[in-house]
Amino acid sequence: EKCVDVLVFETLIPKPMMQHYISLLLKHRRLILSGPSGTGKSYLTNRLAEYLVERSAREVTPAITTTFNMHRQSCK
Repeated sequence: EKCVDVLVFETLIPKPMMQHYISLLLKHRRLILSGPSGTGKSYLTNRLAEYLVERSAREVTPAITTTFNMHRQSCK
């Protein structure tokens, strides 16, 4: 539980929301975040991935996440 508190502190995301994100990732193994550039989506993704990998007692590597970028123009 203390690790979640550190994650909450470092990301400034409320604990209930962070616990919900973690729960979704554990259940579905994926999470889609959307929003404007520069709002911390990639940072949050990497921190969540690091948390879950460390929780499973595995080694954290640079390739722990896959990122897809979609821009509004490509959706038309």
